[in-house]
This record gives sequence, C-alpha cells and structure tokens, in this order.
Amino acid sequence: MKNIYFLLFLFVMSFFSAQKSFIHGKSERVFKNAIQIFPAINEKYYANDIIQGSTKVKDGNFTFEFKNQKNQFYYPYVFMEAMSGNSFSPSSIFYLNSETVKLDLNDKFQVSYSEKKSTISKDFENYKSFFKTIEEQKTEAEKPINEAIQKGGFEKVPQELWAEYEKKNEEIKNNENKLLKEFVQKNPNSIVGFWETILRFERYGFDPIFEEIGNIFSPQLKKQKPAKIFYNQLSSAKLLNIGATFPTPNLKNIDTSSAVFEIPKGKKYIVVDFWFSHCQPCLEEFPKLKELYSKYNKKGFEIVGIATDNQKFLGHLKSTISEHSLPWKIYWDENSKQANEWTISSFPTKFLLDENGKILQRNISLEDLEKLLQEKL
Repeated sequence: MKNIYFLLFLFVMSFFSAQKSFIHGKSERVFKNAIQIFPAINEKYYANDIIQGSTKVKDGNFTFEFKNQKNQFYYPYVFMEAMSGNSFSPSSIFYLNSETVKLDLNDKFQVSYSEKKSTISKDFENYKSFFKTIEEQKTEAEKPINEAIQKGGFEKVPQELWAEYEKKNEEIKNNENKLLKEFVQKNPNSIVGFWETILRFERYGFDPIFEEIGNIFSPQLKKQKPAKIFYNQLSSAKLLNIGATFPTPNLKNIDTSSAVFEIPKGKKYIVVDFWFSHCQPCLEEFPKLKELYSKYNKKGFEIVGIATDNQKFLGHLKSTISEHSLPWKIYWDENSKQANEWTISSFPTKFLLDENGKILQRNISLEDLEKLLQEKL
C-alpha cells in the first residue's frame, strides 16, 4: 500500500512539474535591481499566454518559472533592468517557446543560448554571424554620438552630429534590409530571420522589401499566426508607401471633438508629424520646426501634427502644446489607434507631402527639409 501511495505521489508531482517551464541563466553582468522579462514586440503577435516575470540575480545565477504554454513556436523576448527614474536597460533579443531553456548573459547584456546544439541556438548564431559586419558599422556610427553624450550629456549633442548620424544610420538600415533578404533566401525556415523581418517592419514601417521577404518565408512559417498578422499589417501600412496619396486618418481634435482630417490647401509642401508629449526627441525638434514654419509658411510650407498620446495624458498633451506655442494644426490620435493600424511605432515619424497630398518622403531630416525649402520656396 505504501508503494502505491508513493507512486501516486510521484505521478502527481511529475504532473504539476510538467505544467511549468523554466528559464535558467548565468550572468556576467552585475545587476543592482531585479531582472525582468518582457515581449520584444507588440503583443498582438503573441499567443494568448505571454511570458512575463521578475527575479533576482544571485551569485551570477537566476531562474524564471512560468506556466507551460504548450506552444512550440518561438517568440521574441528581452530582459530588462529598471534603472533610475522610469528608465529601463534592455538586453539583446532572444527567442522562447514553452520549453525550459538555459541562457547566458555577458557584461554587455547580450543574450546567448547555453545549449549550443539546439535548433534555435544554431539559427541564432547563424544570424549573428551573417550580420556581424553590419553590427560593427552600427557601433562605429554610434561612437561620435556616445562620445558627445559622455562629454556634455544628451541635450548637448550638436544638431549637425545628429543629422550626420541619421544619414549613416539610414544607409546602414537599407544595407541591413538587403542583407536580411539575402539571409531569408538562404534560410527560408529561419525563426530568427522571420522575427527580425517583423521587428524591422514594426520599427520602420512599410518598405517594399519587407513584402518581398515575406513572400520568401517557408510554407511552414507562412502558416503561423504571427505571419498572418504580419501580412495584414503590411497591407495597412502599404497605404503610406512613397508615391501614394496620404490616406485619411480617423482622428479627434485636441478638445476631444470629432475631426475631419484635411490636407492643407494652397501649400506646396506639407509635413505630417506623428509625435507624443512624453517623446523627448519629438520635443527637441520643435524649435527647428517652428523656425522653418515661421520662415516658409507664407511661401507655401505647412505642418500638420498628429499627437498619439494615451487618453490619460491628454492634459499633459495640451500643456505641452501651450508650453511650446505650436502654431500649426494638431490632431489627436487617441491611444495611438491609427498609428498602430498603420504600424507607426517610432516617434517622431514625419511624412513629406506635395500639394496634392502625395507622399514624397518618410522621415526626412530637419537638415534636408531646410535645404528643400530653401531651394524650392
């Protein structure tokens, strides 16, 4: 009888342990605060259960315990450490399914898999090796900015240095997208290549190359739920492709009344600026935008603002507009609903339109905008 009870106990314990999975990790990085895990992309792409949690790193070791989701597909995640104020320091992206996994963190918060022979680990390392040169270019491009920040702080970085960095970054981004297409052509069933395509699309918005890459995915990947969401988002974001007429967004006025969005009449160039009131890079552009507006508005230049603030920050949005004395029309995209539908997730995002509302350029730099206005107006 004792043996029967003992076997029953073992069965029950194994049943409950089977309902849980673990993330075991070793870290070279020293953590002052708890380490947290979060989805690395918009939650719409994930299955019903999302892995989230917090744990302490003790003697270089940590463990997360989570409910077994019975999900064989891999999803992207990041570790986070809470820093001063409301800021967080993120790790590099890694991929999890419902299986228990062992991960390593280096002192730069880069994640790697302890089990080097696993399929996801091989895919992960193959991708990193393929993009090694691009990562080196990014590091080199960031050096002048980082040095300026160390000397005088973020706010003291010269605008011309930012402009130079943006140009280099745009060139690297285009090369990176071409390399991504090449990678997926060689590895059409790559989980990492699949998610990197979606991550870039969510970060930068529509580009025809993402559509091309999406067509290369293996039949197995195309059947996955995140792929179907990606294809739907591509269709919506395609409305904002270069050469298309800027579509009519569903917006409100700042006083929360219904609004009818209109492209300003009689203007040769219009900038549609997506921003929000807690976005520091957005606020830092206002002085230059106001200068250009003051100089060229009567000559045929217009700005239209679309603020994507959450409803609870509406008061802060109104005070920000007043504080900066913004002279152009500003609409309210409540809770970023329209921006999310069009996959605008990086702020500020600006669209340069012609007099007919045709999209000429996305994210034109303030330096290039000024040159254009000087030449044309």
